[in-house]
Amino acid sequence: MITKQQIWDIFEYIIILFFILDTNTVYSTALEVNFYIPEITIVLLAVYLIMRFSKRSMKKTLVGRIAGVLSIYYFSMFFLFIMSVSEKSRFTFIARILLAFPMIILYFCDHIDREALFDPIYMYINVMTVISVISLFFWIFGSQLHIISPTGSICSGWGAQLRGISYPSYFGLYFERQGVTFLSYSGMRNQGIFAEGPMFSLCLVLAIGAELFLPAKMTKMKRKDFLFSTWRGKRHMVNLKLLSLMTTLITTFTTTGQIFLILMLAFRFFMQKPKVKFNNLIKLLIGGILVVVGAYATISIFLLKVTSVSWLLRTDDLNAGFHAWLSSPIWGKGFGDLSVVNSFRSQTASQFTRGENGSSSSLMMVLSQGGMLLLFIYIFPIYRAIQKALWEKNVGMLMMITIMILEFVFTTAAYHFVIMFFFSLLYAYMLAGYCAVCGSEKAG
Repeated sequence: MITKQQIWDIFEYIIILFFILDTNTVYSTALEVNFYIPEITIVLLAVYLIMRFSKRSMKKTLVGRIAGVLSIYYFSMFFLFIMSVSEKSRFTFIARILLAFPMIILYFCDHIDREALFDPIYMYINVMTVISVISLFFWIFGSQLHIISPTGSICSGWGAQLRGISYPSYFGLYFERQGVTFLSYSGMRNQGIFAEGPMFSLCLVLAIGAELFLPAKMTKMKRKDFLFSTWRGKRHMVNLKLLSLMTTLITTFTTTGQIFLILMLAFRFFMQKPKVKFNNLIKLLIGGILVVVGAYATISIFLLKVTSVSWLLRTDDLNAGFHAWLSSPIWGKGFGDLSVVNSFRSQTASQFTRGENGSSSSLMMVLSQGGMLLLFIYIFPIYRAIQKALWEKNVGMLMMITIMILEFVFTTAAYHFVIMFFFSLLYAYMLAGYCAVCGSEKAG
């Protein structure tokens, strides 16, 4: 018989799945059918919050902290709404910035109140693991070996180059469109249910980072030892979640994803604490080899990237976004308005077709469209979470924050629910007045 808690868990898994579906999947960018992903997500969040908060009272100290933070949040965002949001972009701004983002913060605050701050993150990792395993299956037996054939197609509206092109579908669980030449590989990249590889890479990197650096779920797993874990009294079981996530990230053949993976594994390796002092020498030797191999791989991938058109567009995006921001540093040149950014593009980069976001960096997109006011809602939790993590000496959280910052700089997903989901974790982390669920006994 299904328990009440299991019903809640299923409901949360559905919400988190919709967070992921919103991140430029084929379903969220479909042209012929509107799947109403954002609308359904907001309704699900609203139902969850109403059901949760109507049945119990939250701790008064936590309510005070939430009220203070959200007051500052809404004051700055309402001012930005008046000054810098065009009429055609108001619905998007209201839905995502004024409704969804604060609702996801409250969603995490509910877990703080129940002393289960990281439970949504564990669920996110589980959902991404399932998506990864399914995508690997169809990528191997469909895209590579051609044992399985597509069962249909969906027309996607994502990107200037791919707009209106049908994506072959494998039972609606896997899509293929983007061919890639990466080092010695030439073929189809694994993009799972996503309209492009980089967005799949973004979701995978966040899941891998959380699995590597955030604390294990205390009720089931006592410790995560890199690729191995102690689980239910059995030692050195292979961490199959991490293995499947990493393998899938490699098959996306995205430059940013490969570099992130190398850096994350290197950081996690050096975070390991040897049980025996003699093992320090072994760790140093292995670490030295990994650093050399990792540096060589990173440099090779980077050099491959800098000679590509995507690198030209990325650097031009950063330059154009920066100059557009300087023209209106406080509240930007208009939420959703790309005209000012486009005016600063180089003639060479302007010759290439571009994606609908018109940027390769969330940082520059936010600065150019909303200035320092819009950036504030992202920078504030980062600053406070870093302060708290340093005080607690929480290296894992510091590494997770670093990953989030780098992804925010090098990918364009600032207004998507997955980014809001992880930034809401930082809001909740700084709001938590205790740290038992954070792997520390200190008070925040």
